[in-house]
Amino acid sequence: MNDAESRYFSDKGSSDSPYSIDTMGKEPDYEPQIVRQPVPRRIYESFKQNPHLNVTPRGAIGANGRVFNPTYAAAATADTPLARMLKGRHLQMIAIGGSIGTGLFVASGKSLAEGGPASLLICFTLIGLMIYCTVQALGEMAVLFPVAGSFSAYSTRFIDPAWGFAMGWVSGA
Repeated sequence: MNDAESRYFSDKGSSDSPYSIDTMGKEPDYEPQIVRQPVPRRIYESFKQNPHLNVTPRGAIGANGRVFNPTYAAAATADTPLARMLKGRHLQMIAIGGSIGTGLFVASGKSLAEGGPASLLICFTLIGLMIYCTVQALGEMAVLFPVAGSFSAYSTRFIDPAWGFAMGWVSGA
């Protein structure tokens, strides 16, 4: 056995050699190593907006042949003759009026029979709080950005024209 053969056969048994029996025939690992960040840092980073995300790109041609310009759309909806006269009590009444609806009375008998009065009160409180927050946010947007249209105009302006269309279609506004 010559010198080259002895090196070859001696390398076959070492695990750190690229020619070892352990790595022969296996694909090399090209996957990038993921560095795990601490949980608070990951939570903080998850709230950042993606700077490359743009659902409707500037200059996209719509179905009607027009070019969508988000800057022009925002300026067109911002300059309306609507007065900003809502006060806090108005927003509270809108929120209270929105949370009391037919859904409160339709299935309350069955829920009361199955869950009891405490579960019914807890559920109505949670849902009422969610509706209050939603209507409060909608009222704030209506005061800050008055538009001559329904609430789906805010989705068109702040999210995407397709999303605003879908909201207008579903709500019938």
